[in-house]
Amino acid sequence: MENSHYEVCATGCSQTCNGLTQPEACKDTPCVEGCVCDEGFVLSNGECVAIERCGCSYEGRYYQLGQKFFPQDKCKQRCVCKENGRVQCDDAFTCKANEKCQVLDGVQGCFPEGKAVCSVSGFGLYQSFDGRSFAVEGDCEYRMAETVEDEDEDISFFSLAVKQQSSEPAFTRRVIIQIEDTEITLLPGSIWEVQVDNVKTNLPATLDEGLIEVYQSGVNIIVETNFGLKLTYDTVSMVKIEILSTFKNIVKGLCATTCKANSHYEICATGCLQTCRGLTEPKNCKGTPCVEGCTCDKGFVLSDGECVAAQQCGCVYKGLYYQLGQDFFPQDNCKQRCTCKENGKVQCDDGFTCKSNEKCQFLDGVQGCFPEGKGVCTVLGFGIYQSFDGRSFTVEGDCEYRMVETTQNQNQKNSFNVLVKQQSSEPVFTRRVEVQIGETKITLLPGHIWEVQVDKVKTSLPATLNEGLVQVYQSGVNIIVKTNFGLKLAYDTVSMVRIEIPSNFKNAVKGVCGDYNGNSEDDFRLPGGIQTTSAEYFAEGWVSPSDKQMCHTGCGSKCLDPGKDKQKEAEIDCRMLIPDKGPFSSCYLKIPPQKFFEQCVKDVAAQPNDKTVHCQHIQRYVAICQENGILINIWRNNTFCPLQCSGNSHYELCTDTCGSSCASLTKLQKCPPCQEGCQCDDGFAFDGGECKPLQECGCAVKGKFYKSGQTIVMEKCAEKCLCKAGVFSCQPMKCDANQICDSQDGVVGCYNRDPCTNFVCREQEQCTVQNNRAMCVAKSKASCIAKGDPHYKTFDGNHFSFQGTCSYTLVKTSGKDQTLTPFKIINKNDFLKGTRGSYVRSATITVKEREITFIRGSRNRVTVDGTILNLPVFLNSEKISITLSGAIGILQTDFGLEVQYNWADTFMVTLSSSYYNNVVGMCGTYNNVVEDDYITPNGNGITDIAEWAKSWSVPESNSSCWHFPPCSDVNKLQYSGPTYCGLLFKESGPFAQCRDVITKRRFADDCLFQMCLNDGTQKSFCTSLNHYARACALVKADVSPEWTTLANCCK
Repeated sequence: MENSHYEVCATGCSQTCNGLTQPEACKDTPCVEGCVCDEGFVLSNGECVAIERCGCSYEGRYYQLGQKFFPQDKCKQRCVCKENGRVQCDDAFTCKANEKCQVLDGVQGCFPEGKAVCSVSGFGLYQSFDGRSFAVEGDCEYRMAETVEDEDEDISFFSLAVKQQSSEPAFTRRVIIQIEDTEITLLPGSIWEVQVDNVKTNLPATLDEGLIEVYQSGVNIIVETNFGLKLTYDTVSMVKIEILSTFKNIVKGLCATTCKANSHYEICATGCLQTCRGLTEPKNCKGTPCVEGCTCDKGFVLSDGECVAAQQCGCVYKGLYYQLGQDFFPQDNCKQRCTCKENGKVQCDDGFTCKSNEKCQFLDGVQGCFPEGKGVCTVLGFGIYQSFDGRSFTVEGDCEYRMVETTQNQNQKNSFNVLVKQQSSEPVFTRRVEVQIGETKITLLPGHIWEVQVDKVKTSLPATLNEGLVQVYQSGVNIIVKTNFGLKLAYDTVSMVRIEIPSNFKNAVKGVCGDYNGNSEDDFRLPGGIQTTSAEYFAEGWVSPSDKQMCHTGCGSKCLDPGKDKQKEAEIDCRMLIPDKGPFSSCYLKIPPQKFFEQCVKDVAAQPNDKTVHCQHIQRYVAICQENGILINIWRNNTFCPLQCSGNSHYELCTDTCGSSCASLTKLQKCPPCQEGCQCDDGFAFDGGECKPLQECGCAVKGKFYKSGQTIVMEKCAEKCLCKAGVFSCQPMKCDANQICDSQDGVVGCYNRDPCTNFVCREQEQCTVQNNRAMCVAKSKASCIAKGDPHYKTFDGNHFSFQGTCSYTLVKTSGKDQTLTPFKIINKNDFLKGTRGSYVRSATITVKEREITFIRGSRNRVTVDGTILNLPVFLNSEKISITLSGAIGILQTDFGLEVQYNWADTFMVTLSSSYYNNVVGMCGTYNNVVEDDYITPNGNGITDIAEWAKSWSVPESNSSCWHFPPCSDVNKLQYSGPTYCGLLFKESGPFAQCRDVITKRRFADDCLFQMCLNDGTQKSFCTSLNHYARACALVKADVSPEWTTLANCCK
């Protein structure tokens, strides 16, 4: 250490600037071996300095001479340690523009918000500090970046220029760097050597008393300054410049120049560009010198900063210029709305007012009617939902759910719907997302980054659809679908989906996400408008019609129910979200983390085998914080939630997947705030998910991006195009006679003609190819059940009770489709003494001229055409088998009919969807419409279950059977009244909250049946009401406990 020397027996307490006399505690302490300051020098922050160079003590802390420090939070006060221990403070201090008060390496101060990168490589591919990519060919010396004159004395001057040296056999360029008064030249091929003020200098080198460091790093030469400038040169042609955000708006040159559409870069462009406001060059521009920059292409002029064709010029109104088609509000409070029309005409509406849920306000410096806020709906993990109005609920299920869709009264131009379907649950939960916007369908699949399907065609990102109506792009780890009317969907390509809509969609949407009316209490509204209190019933009501027969909502006996141990483990995994001084603490004020923590714990505890669930939740919180412009600290490492990146890329906390993509080379994009994720290495850009060298980038054509080397079939197979290193070339094509233009696995092309083409199947069948032949197979199946005493469930899911003792047509083919195999099933009911009702005594299946009968109690046997046979039975010529599975007899056919019976209390018929809308009977119509199940043989609808069942009875020799227990009209009227079974119907009664959830007809009919069967006993009445109350409790529908008192059922 300078100004010190070694002593064998030095004092144990060296003198410091903070205390020039030896501390009392040091008296009589033994000496120690070590270094001590020379005479006249004392310790100051670990260095031996002259006593007159001592610093200052302020509020109990020591600062070096000249040191600037910030003793208050948020850098509200900046102090400087002056000579003689004086401290001078500025109480009105604020950080400069593009700086932020933060703590770095344990020190609070004003630090740059970030950095920007500019680069050039190859034949002349540039990327500006603002992320704009463009090409400039030429052998001139170009100024890449140079500071402009600025009042800030702390800003150091620098100028960086490049000049192409050769183009054969490879492009090379030299670099000229001016930093203050020092010039450094870097030459191609010179690896360990530079020129400093024209003098050859070996590396490493330190210049201007530490202002500049020049050194070798791998194959690159690095020039780095102490004010944040860093230049990397590969000694061939690639140059990369990094500067801090403190240089924003005070640099010029190619790195600061971004040429927009219909314009180009010129070294010597006119100083006064033609504009729509004045198509001739202004008089005062004559004779002005040319300037370096962007100029409009021939035939284009400037319109509000954009180069447009002259006929697309806008309007001048009250001294201000507006673009063609632009709406503007020249008066306060948006009292007048004007529109710029063709030929410079302005049309105004003087009686204009903003719509409901909109507010007149300034946004990005523009006055207009903007939404008051936004609604957010999410689904994540194993089934955790939150509606637009903030209602949280959990539902498991593998169905396709209608998350949100616009109602009919919404502007059709802005109509959309979002479907979400669980793809898998093992080893992790994943979801597929389908977004319909107008006529365009966008499908997002788990595991597919940088890619979606648009109308079933694979599409690389970014993509612009419907003439700019929809933008689809990768942002960090998420895929974003964004429209110009405010819909925004974020998908993490695993299971988490976040949907945002602006407040002008209030009361104009429906679905699992709710109606967005500001009231979370009514969010469980079913498609028909009825409210339910059961989350499971609610979600089931919003299952996509095409998925109803093939999926399940709810978890039954397999519900995820983690114990306390799993709960505690989950809290540990998710705890990073909530500590006061955690990596996300700067976000807590704007985005409170508690809800995210609770959802994380619930999901992690439910999925103990998936060790990445907590990472997905933390990642989601980080994305939302960054989207709101909040800086967060590093939270991942090699052992905690590592993010694996593909070749030529690396993880960054603040990635630019927008401005660093190949697509951005040809089109300027407005980029969202940076997000954590994978960033391409220097000299590489995102090419549809892969990081490729800039010179190997793909092609952007008509709003879509194609990878380099990709072959694309376009225009209904009339053209075959090839994208090669940014060049898109096409040639005519035509499918062969035995081929058709089609999309398979998301790829458009000419495919062999599908045997299923023009092959017609039934409504709920689909065509498949086997042995190169088309055949129809059923899409799904459905079951009808008669169980207990007995209770029925139809094919379409209706439930009813009926205890008649006659023979009834359970199900039979309607004859509508003569190509289906006809069958009918007749069940004979009987009354069992000592029970509450009847039961299925026998069931006879008539099919293919065979009559097969199951009889209650005759276990393991059936009667076939009058002959009793033991199982198994095989009717080979009819391809019918009757076998035993445990205690259940199963009849199976080759045409989609299956019957199961346990010879006791459960009889079930299962039909393939080939019979969809082709059966009748007490099992209903099997057409996915519950309202028409109660149809009589002559086609009339009926509400009385007993009368309806009677219509399906078949003649039999036993004339003593009945369809309803003997009961006089007087008794029926009494038992149906408000003091008996009518209590179920009372609008203000104890069951009012449940009757909209569970159909009351089934229980009311059962109540009346039991009253007639048991001569109106109080016990049978209370039993019936108790059954209904228990059913309500199962679906979590409220029932007032007063029912026991009102019905006199307290005992």
